[in-house]
Amino acid sequence: MPNAHDRVTIAGTLYHQIAGQNPTSVSLRCTTHLLTDEQVYSRSPSKGIGPKWELLKFGWIENPSVLIVKNEEEVDRKKDPEEWRESIIWIELDSDPNELVDSSKEVVAILPPTLYIPPGMISILYPAGPLCIASGGSESVRYSLTALPE
Repeated sequence: MPNAHDRVTIAGTLYHQIAGQNPTSVSLRCTTHLLTDEQVYSRSPSKGIGPKWELLKFGWIENPSVLIVKNEEEVDRKKDPEEWRESIIWIELDSDPNELVDSSKEVVAILPPTLYIPPGMISILYPAGPLCIASGGSESVRYSLTALPE
């Protein structure tokens, strides 16, 4: 009999609708087994991030296998494109995180950051190392974070 392991299943549906037409959809579903029985780390949107890079922290989880980051801001891109741009969350995957954080550079000084999450959107990441996070200019962009153990 195989060993029982904790597992993660991600399931959902993505819809796209053109005005006046029926929506099209794509089903999203994947499952993976975890190597440990560590608890999931979840951070609700309390404080926000600003435009200076900071190391993304995962609580007690040292090497997360899956990260879910949600930009909790609600900004209408068509009504206020400048506020929408400033409310983007940027995540840098390729730079040395200690050098980036120590430099005190704002996000606009690094072109281009590797990944961005628009207001109201979610990103699922499978990190291979440390990550840095910053806003697109706003002083306090709220986000939530869920980190799953290996």
